[in-house]
Amino acid sequence: MAERARRRGAPGGCGGLPQAARLAVEPAVQARLLVRSAECSAQAAQHQDAARTLAELDGLDVTGDLLNDHALPRFQGLMWRGQLAEAQNVLTEAAEDVRLRDPLQAVLY
Repeated sequence: MAERARRRGAPGGCGGLPQAARLAVEPAVQARLLVRSAECSAQAAQHQDAARTLAELDGLDVTGDLLNDHALPRFQGLMWRGQLAEAQNVLTEAAEDVRLRDPLQAVLY
């Protein structure tokens, strides 16, 4: 339901995503749901909620590829929380991880 609400432009309908993420067993599923939840919060101009949700990514044991997929939302969350050095580190590490297999993505980071 949350995904349908988001597609229709109703980001406030995504309230169940954080709870779904916390109930998910696999870290990769948790991470995807947390990022979707943060995106919904950001679209609804609830930046503090988005930042708190993205902070939960820091404790997940996920692969580097998955973290690179979510590097930009994690960067935004850190920026919203005022953690500028950590935000820069997220992008620097993501760029380093992908630089050999995807130089363009590394430059974007």
